[in-house]
Amino acid sequence: MRRWATLLPIFQPLHDASADNTARRQRAFFEGKQTTSNREGFLYWMGAALFGVKWRNFKMVLILQKTLSDPALHLTTTHLINLENPSSR
Repeated sequence: MRRWATLLPIFQPLHDASADNTARRQRAFFEGKQTTSNREGFLYWMGAALFGVKWRNFKMVLILQKTLSDPALHLTTTHLINLENPSSR
């Protein structure tokens, strides 16, 4: 295994046998009984295209679309944004 591979987040599958367990673990968060989510990351898909990934305090943008009427712009290099640092936006 490559050294950087250990730094990649592990995402829980959404559409398999564990989907019911995943939904149960998130229920308290969606009901407002828990302030933080049990997930560290989120994959943002629009159709078959992966637009971005949020992991902990970081967001990686692969395809940029500012408004619904704008065309989707496939970025040559990804935008990596630290959500705790407003100047990185």
